[in-house]
Amino acid sequence: MKRKRDGVGVPAGRHGGRRYPSPPADWRSNAGLTALVMGALILLFRFGVLPISSNTSVTGVGAGFAMAGLGLCWLGAQTRRSRIAFAVIGPSLAIVCATLAYTCGQSYGQTLLRERSIAGFSLSLPEWPVQKESSAFGSGTLVLESPRDSGGLVELKWAYADPVASDGVSAAFGMAGQGFQPAEQGRVDEHPATTSYQDAASRRAFLTCWYCPRDGRAAYLLTSLKSTKEDLLELHHRILASVKCHTIPEDSRPERAFPKLATPTGYTKISSRNALMFESPACTIGFTPGVPGKKYYSDALAHPEFGATFIGAIVHLTNSKTDPVPKSVPGRDGHVRSLWVATGENAEHKNIRVQFMLWYCDKSDTTFTAFAIENAANDAEKTLSLLLEAECH
Repeated sequence: MKRKRDGVGVPAGRHGGRRYPSPPADWRSNAGLTALVMGALILLFRFGVLPISSNTSVTGVGAGFAMAGLGLCWLGAQTRRSRIAFAVIGPSLAIVCATLAYTCGQSYGQTLLRERSIAGFSLSLPEWPVQKESSAFGSGTLVLESPRDSGGLVELKWAYADPVASDGVSAAFGMAGQGFQPAEQGRVDEHPATTSYQDAASRRAFLTCWYCPRDGRAAYLLTSLKSTKEDLLELHHRILASVKCHTIPEDSRPERAFPKLATPTGYTKISSRNALMFESPACTIGFTPGVPGKKYYSDALAHPEFGATFIGAIVHLTNSKTDPVPKSVPGRDGHVRSLWVATGENAEHKNIRVQFMLWYCDKSDTTFTAFAIENAANDAEKTLSLLLEAECH
């Protein structure tokens, strides 16, 4: 049977057995494919790179490009079959790609953590630039700054301290009165921990404090970002879950620095590795390990509530009154010391007076603290003179 010559029944692209060029593609098809590719790339970037909680406008832009591209491709299709394919397969493919992109974002969009060790701690932290690092075992700070969030940071701080409940650690670091509200109780490496939350106008922050009796150190972890509360807490929990204390053997740890004071008459020295303490029937005086550097001293004096909150961490007093402004008193070693005095009732309903002292020694570049807990009827000046006799160099 002879083939027809009028083109009917002749394979597309042929006429009279000869090939001829296909019609040029409609401009809408080219523009549609371009928009579709751009939309797919924007969605991949949105869910694969940006945080899941970031601005949804990026998602809208990517979806808009993708849908506009599909529409143009459909309008520019050359045949009815092509249009049906774009109308059915196109949206289905877009849904599959968006789902895969979102899944990748959930898996890889989280802040990546890397394990690191510092001053007896082992924990996983974001791979961010180090803004500050001081790695002394007795006192130190590690601050990492987010490269994509101005002001976003993760801070780990620690220092020798007397045994203190986790909710009293923030006072020991001068963090009290900064707008943090209690959020939850938990554990950090099996140590009781208290987590507080701050919702400021510009950003949110979580602060977790704990005390490690084996190391004799108090520590806190601060995480602050411009993010949703849920995403920020998720990152904070991931870091906390990785924290390990006392990773350095005890025989390899540096010696604690205390002021020098002979046992006063009428007092007995109390055996303690976390504090230098002396006790009499009516009074207990003590000195905590020195904290390297002057920052702790400067930060403490910058917060009016520091004295009251630190005294509250040492002993619980009811109906207490604390000097709002510390007095300056000269020590025997020549350093001027800041002194806070508080009075109140203890758990046994006895009238108690607490004297708390803080000073910086430029010779050893160390900040020292001292305290005295005594009956309110005691001679306060006599107790104060004992604290002032301690020499730090």
